[in-house]
Amino acid sequence: MARYNELWLQPRVPEPAQNPFPDPKPRTRPSEADVFVCVDACFTQKRHKSQPDAPKTHPDTHFIPDELSAQMEEYVERVRGDQTSKRAKKATCEEVEDEDDHYAHPNLHVSEANLDVCEESFTAADERRTKSNTQQFDITAIMGLLCRHDRVLWLLNMRSTGEKQFGALLLVEELFQHLPEDMQVGLLYDIVCQLARSALKWGFLERYFPRLAFAVAVFHAFGHVWPCQLVFHPRYREGFGFTNGEGCERFWHSISHLIAHLRISGSHHRLYVLDAQIKHADETSLFKLAEWNHRRSLHSKAKRVEAEDELEDCDYAVSWLRKQWKAQVASQTKPVARMTQKSASEKAIASVLAQRQVVSVLKEKKAEIEANLLDAADRSNTDDTLLLASDLKKARAALGKAQTELKRKEGALGVDGRNKLNNKTQAKFLELRVSALALKKRLRDLLRAHKFEREALERNSRRQQGSDRNLRDHTLNAIKLRRPKIVKLNRQYNETCDKIAAEIKSKRAPRRAIPPPKIDPKILFQLDIADTVWQDIGLEDPEEEEKEVPPWLGDESVRKGIRAMLVVDRANEEDRILEKERRSLRIWFAEEWSILELAIQHADSQAAAYFLHRRRRRLLALCTTWRKYLPDAEYANEIAWGPSDGEVARYMAQRATAARGRDDFEAFMGEPEKEAEEEEEDEVDFGWLDTLNTEEVDSDSDHSDVED
Repeated sequence: MARYNELWLQPRVPEPAQNPFPDPKPRTRPSEADVFVCVDACFTQKRHKSQPDAPKTHPDTHFIPDELSAQMEEYVERVRGDQTSKRAKKATCEEVEDEDDHYAHPNLHVSEANLDVCEESFTAADERRTKSNTQQFDITAIMGLLCRHDRVLWLLNMRSTGEKQFGALLLVEELFQHLPEDMQVGLLYDIVCQLARSALKWGFLERYFPRLAFAVAVFHAFGHVWPCQLVFHPRYREGFGFTNGEGCERFWHSISHLIAHLRISGSHHRLYVLDAQIKHADETSLFKLAEWNHRRSLHSKAKRVEAEDELEDCDYAVSWLRKQWKAQVASQTKPVARMTQKSASEKAIASVLAQRQVVSVLKEKKAEIEANLLDAADRSNTDDTLLLASDLKKARAALGKAQTELKRKEGALGVDGRNKLNNKTQAKFLELRVSALALKKRLRDLLRAHKFEREALERNSRRQQGSDRNLRDHTLNAIKLRRPKIVKLNRQYNETCDKIAAEIKSKRAPRRAIPPPKIDPKILFQLDIADTVWQDIGLEDPEEEEKEVPPWLGDESVRKGIRAMLVVDRANEEDRILEKERRSLRIWFAEEWSILELAIQHADSQAAAYFLHRRRRRLLALCTTWRKYLPDAEYANEIAWGPSDGEVARYMAQRATAARGRDDFEAFMGEPEKEAEEEEEDEVDFGWLDTLNTEEVDSDSDHSDVED
């Protein structure tokens, strides 16, 4: 276990007006990450509370100590302070519609509203929702960090009722403790948008943030809203190739047969069994790394060929498609206009109108007090007169203060604002028109996102197997949960259109004003190019009319071309990543072989020499397996395998021949053969048994032929 730099344990209070994250240093290498890891939790790996068992620790344990986990949890809670409880009381998206939407952070191009929707879509994102009963279970889940080759790096026992972020933060911290300072990391997580928001807001992983690239695991990607997918989906962002982050799910499935046994086992026994299972899986997967790389290369090649054919069919230049893609991302990731969001001038006018109402009420109150004062004077009631005189003095002071505030607000309007304000017959119409326009823009953005995420889910579902149906159902339900909100917005927009039409009919609107057309709820989700939702007739001034529908939205061939272009980009990235991995495999094996040869020459005992000999045979087996899938011509001149061709040939011949006689260790050590007499005493030749068995089989077959 690496020795921790305890900077992350110190409380941090960043200055609110200063960005605490320095810009990353420029890199001369490609933009792809050097390593790719995935974080995920499995809530089926629980353990009942039981009596402690005898200590037993695996020599190559993958589990982070519980003491370190408790320290990270305390650190995260201390940094967040009371904000966690305040956020738990935050209203839902429907209850905060009057708030202006905005980006969560300048370095995170996803708005707060979309992040809140993603948080509600995933049970794992809600730390207040119970997944396990802590009264019954001592360990409620396992959270793991795996590389993109499905190999386990670290595991963490969870004892909370939900998937809290400190677990993911601790695993990432552990990873960076073992990496060089210039290595880039691609991190995939099912709720990575929430992790990135917390890291930017509270300063978690601050030292490593310039070296981190976030992406959502494909297994959970389609449960996110569309703007979040545009930013975090590995198919839409640069540097990830075809990395999907599904290794965690495969690992949980591989240890699913241990659930019943480990749920009632002791704590130390449970960890030892899991470590032993992981050790066996690592040994098996090591021999399959080259085959995995070859298989991914074939997959990338097939994807590229298919995408290049689509690019040729769409007949658009790649540079133009790239501009359209940038325009699409910029349009669909901007903060969505709220229902009641108004321009600055409209807000100022509304404030003046409200202040006029205040002045009017104060004038009526002052007139009422004056009338009561005259009546008290006529009745010669001294007590009432004195009391009313005091009230009248206060009312006049309040009225004077309100009138001063009104003059200040009217003076801040400007010429255009005062012209609109003075036309009292149009005030209600203008307010309704602004509200209808904000409603329509928000409805349009939500419909766009809904259409694109539906298309992405449908394309993915065609390639899904039967085991992925639960995932598809989950993501489809997450998308359906957003439909009632769109329907509600459509109903409110149509009601506002009716009110605008009533204002025009009552002649309380400007001349030549026309009512905006309503949107038919029956065709709301079809989104044809000529639908009413794209037209702002009657809602904006002529100079503010929206331009025609952009090609990335209205032209299906352009959208297909953009998708094909992105696939080609990911295929190119994947080829570079795989080429780098093949080189790393060759370099690793060459170093292992050279170090092993040096260790064999300096072995100081027969036992150590035998152990190194067995290690050498294992590396020979690994070499013969890898050479089938790693082309020798690619690095033959710069990176030699290590074993000679003769050694590899002899080992392959021994593997193809039945093992007989003594182990080849003595021949390897160069010891002389023993005398024949000594061999006869200790050694029995079983070759005649093979001959006898063969003769018996042949005789049986002959008899069977005769009988037939």
